[in-house]
Amino acid sequence: MPSTLLHLGPGLAIGLFFKKKVNLVAILLSSILIDIELAHSLLITGEMIHGALHTLIGATALGLIIAIPVYIFRDHLGGINDLVGLDRDYSLKAIVTGSLLGAWIHVLLDGLFYERGLPIWINMGSIVPWTVNPSILNGICILGFIAGGYIYFKRIQSGKEDRE
Repeated sequence: MPSTLLHLGPGLAIGLFFKKKVNLVAILLSSILIDIELAHSLLITGEMIHGALHTLIGATALGLIIAIPVYIFRDHLGGINDLVGLDRDYSLKAIVTGSLLGAWIHVLLDGLFYERGLPIWINMGSIVPWTVNPSILNGICILGFIAGGYIYFKRIQSGKEDRE
């Protein structure tokens, strides 16, 4: 994907739609933190290299690692939800689900974008042998932002109606 921030769109939509099953903070963090690997390779080698974290095994490991601090700091992070008027589910199950989904969606989008496909691990064959037009992938991410924004504003609106 051309921009790490575009990865937030699908995570936002999924996290808000499945609010009782997927922790929003966890899915958003894992959607973008996976690109720490790209930033590191860019600083060290001057090239953007998708390595271990951009595989299904690496993304799974990173998703589980991200779940740990989200769970530990769940009481503090819940304040973010309160601040923006969202329900919060900081159960371990919702956090792990969000962390894994965010990482897997990131790897899936990148795998469909780049010719290397969607590897299970480094130097293994792709389980997706084709690429998708970048405009379509960018469109999916932008639609995720729009859907997430719509869900968010509907929830805020219904929350105000419930309080009146």
